[in-house]
Amino acid sequence: MKRIIIIGGGPAGLMAATQLLKSDCEILLLDQKTSVGRKFLVAGDGGFNLTHSETPSEFRDKYDSEWIKKAIRQFSNKDWIKFLKQIGIETKVGSSGKIFPADEIKPIQVLNAWKEFLAPKVQFILNTRFVNFDENQVEVDISTSLNTPGKTEKLDFDYLVLALGARSWPVTGSDGFWVPVFEQKGIAMNEFQASNSGLVLYENWLGDLEGKILKNIQTTCGNQTCSGDLTITSYGIEGKPAYAINGAKKNGKTRF
Repeated sequence: MKRIIIIGGGPAGLMAATQLLKSDCEILLLDQKTSVGRKFLVAGDGGFNLTHSETPSEFRDKYDSEWIKKAIRQFSNKDWIKFLKQIGIETKVGSSGKIFPADEIKPIQVLNAWKEFLAPKVQFILNTRFVNFDENQVEVDISTSLNTPGKTEKLDFDYLVLALGARSWPVTGSDGFWVPVFEQKGIAMNEFQASNSGLVLYENWLGDLEGKILKNIQTTCGNQTCSGDLTITSYGIEGKPAYAINGAKKNGKTRF
């Protein structure tokens, strides 16, 4: 039996494992933390918006990356909702069209249902940190699991999936520690860029109101308009209406 090793137990790694269930391979999913889906749960702190109810074409057109658009054509927001139902998670549509778990279903329940769905065929190996790889083996640090500093092990694979995360949330494991490994191997990489980034506003901005929320705000930039809530930060604003116009603001003025 051929072996597939997936490095990274975030949503990307979990979805890779989900798609590979159809194969006849041994599947190992490794993560450096004590549990998988840490960032998945962090997202749940903000209301746990799973996706959107709009049509797949409308959903796809919200992205400017052709790579992401191609991925959505293969597995759309509607496919995701169907999968959630398959693992026992009912959903509901919010007032803005967003999809949430049905009432009383907590983020950890969604994650546990996903893990249980994978468990019969996927072997989860935790406290195991990616170190290096070549064409046939991946080297991992197992110091934490064995309480033996500097202890590494090499695992053979037929196929390797690297779902390593970027640098967006180090406490969950997304710390970008793997970048030097790729650089040493001469692997070309795109520079990390924030997909949701706040707006820096003028000097003397109301930084003393950091943490306060502005309700029912609409931002407009060019032909892009978005409504929602904004959070005041020490440097400007964060929130959906700010994120939505980040690309459009290059070509026009922003007004509130």
